[in-house]
Amino acid sequence: TDGVKDKVGNPLADKVWSFTTTNDATPPSVIQNSPTGWENVPKTTNVTVKFSEDIDRATLTRDTFMLIRGGYEPTPATKITSGTTVRYDAATRTATLDPYGTSDTKLETCSRYTAKLTSGVTDTVGNPAVEKVWTFKTWGC
Repeated sequence: TDGVKDKVGNPLADKVWSFTTTNDATPPSVIQNSPTGWENVPKTTNVTVKFSEDIDRATLTRDTFMLIRGGYEPTPATKITSGTTVRYDAATRTATLDPYGTSDTKLETCSRYTAKLTSGVTDTVGNPAVEKVWTFKTWGC
């Protein structure tokens, strides 16, 4: 209120504000991931995850959503990096990893891939995501 004054007696203008608290402690989780399967995945496939709730887009990066050729978990040092893009559609709560960053994404024929979403992804209040790792294999063996 204007009852607060500076050293010389000038009143501070009234200031009103509001805020909302939350007790949301539920982490976002992956409710759907793609592709899945063995030897039936087209090599033109992008990797996608659908979340249980909205996420903080700034936390979805090439280091928190990764893909590697092979059966071991990708890390920031071993992931596919050449042209990789990650995008997020808030309307559908879906993240898409395009391994090569073009509309002509080509995974290798008859190859096993491992995708990983890390707990570095958070929801809009900062809860870390439940980590998700899965593998798939492209067709053509």
